[in-house]
Amino acid sequence: MPTKLNSPTVKTLTEFTALVEKQLSASKGAAIWHRGCADFNNDKQSPGLYRHPKIKEIKKLLALEMQMLSRFRQRSMPFMDRPL
Repeated sequence: MPTKLNSPTVKTLTEFTALVEKQLSASKGAAIWHRGCADFNNDKQSPGLYRHPKIKEIKKLLALEMQMLSRFRQRSMPFMDRPL
């Protein structure tokens, strides 16, 4: 069964803020944001790296993250004005 979304219309920042405050108080700690997931209630938020299709071992994921950071630093040198 598809998730039914409530999509109110707001025209000003004040209306948006009031709507968020209303939804937060009505939620009583439950999740109120829809992330575009098919199974919203069972889908946990986690970084993309930790949803890797093949690597599941934490040590290997951390090594991959270090490789990605190293590559980022190497490629971003022309754009940096201070060290990372």
